[in-house]
Amino acid sequence: FKHPVTGKQMHFEIEKKDYIVFEENEDRLFLIPLFDRNKLIAVLTITNPSEERAEGLTEIADMFGNWLANRLAKRDYLNRYNRVQKLLSGLGNDYTAVYIINLDTDAFEIIINQQSNNVAREQKFNDFSTYLDNYADKYVLEESREDMKRVLRYNYLKEHFKEEEDLYFRFHTVENSIGQTYFEAHAVRQYENEAHFVVIGFRCVDALVKKEKEYQEELDCAYREAQQQLEVITSSIPGGIKISYDDPTYSFKYVSKQYAAMLGYDSVEEFMEVSKGSIVGIAHPDDVENGIAEALDQYSRSDNYAITYRMKCKDGTWKYIEDHGHKVISVDGEVEHWNLILDKNELVQKTI
Repeated sequence: FKHPVTGKQMHFEIEKKDYIVFEENEDRLFLIPLFDRNKLIAVLTITNPSEERAEGLTEIADMFGNWLANRLAKRDYLNRYNRVQKLLSGLGNDYTAVYIINLDTDAFEIIINQQSNNVAREQKFNDFSTYLDNYADKYVLEESREDMKRVLRYNYLKEHFKEEEDLYFRFHTVENSIGQTYFEAHAVRQYENEAHFVVIGFRCVDALVKKEKEYQEELDCAYREAQQQLEVITSSIPGGIKISYDDPTYSFKYVSKQYAAMLGYDSVEEFMEVSKGSIVGIAHPDDVENGIAEALDQYSRSDNYAITYRMKCKDGTWKYIEDHGHKVISVDGEVEHWNLILDKNELVQKTI
């Protein structure tokens, strides 16, 4: 502390009392510490006051302390208000609950919590993890409960935000007071210097989930219709049909009933189980490497190939088939292999 008259540096401990008198030579210095709760926020200095003024120092200190505390509170409120408005502008206006979480301490602050929310009437907690666990255990359905408790925990978020700017998590709850059941949490990083904060907003996505389910039902219906049409087409073709993905084992995307029946299997499901879903799982081990190599060699010259190899029948015997493949590339660049399978066992056996 620098003396206001002499400029001399002084060092002393300030206790929480009405005022401190410091006398040096003919100077009398009154130091009045101003506290907000237990935090020292300022020191009011009065030099050489008269006796009349000295008697009113405590009252003056109280008035000034109250004024200063109100000013600081207003400043803090404005800073908080501006910060919240900035955060909400980034999230949007459709959030029913918004929280600010300190990722270093797990302390949190509730910014918005509409009365329709299940958690709005819950008791208060000091840390967000306990608050989150309480909410998840009471209101979140089992299908997403444990994931929610893990993903929205402060330590997981802190690790996630080392690389990312935001995070989304969707979950299913029991109905709240207005019948809402599906919600999405959107967490946004708010790091400043050494402080690690995150704002999490929760919004209802019932309408979005409904549209997604309707769209999925349309896709499933279209897929079933396509499957039926494909079955009609393949039933009129001599031989079997398979469609494979372009992966290391050429796993099956589609297998016709005729293909499975050619090898003695009672159903496509039985064939898929035995083959483990790929040509590698049902072709003769001695033929796999050579067959794939020959097919790739022919593919290098065109989008078609024709090779002959053995496949395992249900009774354990091996049957020669002729595989006519055609490479199909979709508009999004995905590669598939469409194959016509012909039974050539009798013909090959006669020529051996």
